[in-house]
Amino acid sequence: MNFSQSQTPAPIYHKWLTVEDFLVLAQGISKPMTLNIEDMKAKVDAIFSDACKRGSTYETVVHNLFCSGVEGEFGTDETAPEFAEVFKYARQEYDYMNASENAAREQEDAENGYCHHGLDAMTCPCGCFEND
Repeated sequence: MNFSQSQTPAPIYHKWLTVEDFLVLAQGISKPMTLNIEDMKAKVDAIFSDACKRGSTYETVVHNLFCSGVEGEFGTDETAPEFAEVFKYARQEYDYMNASENAAREQEDAENGYCHHGLDAMTCPCGCFEND
């Protein structure tokens, strides 16, 4: 190969993306690679498995990691036609809760003496009750 030969430059296009074009592109990037329900259910199963590994034995931590993982993968609109069935599956199989439902559960836990890990003062190793 002779590197001294000049190469034809790549064509230059001066049409920039409009805001609308960028938003359409961004929406396409943020959606899952497939809309096959079985693949999406398998993804929910994988998200739960990952949450279990990351949250160890803390049930509330696992649940929070799972819920945020589902939302990271599929968004927060449970009524979106392409995701309604997968959210139903996540609720039925793993008790998925949206952010407001999780906040209400955490408030109820706090009123019952549990920290955001779902543990009490005698069991939380994270120091949640040190200033009590």
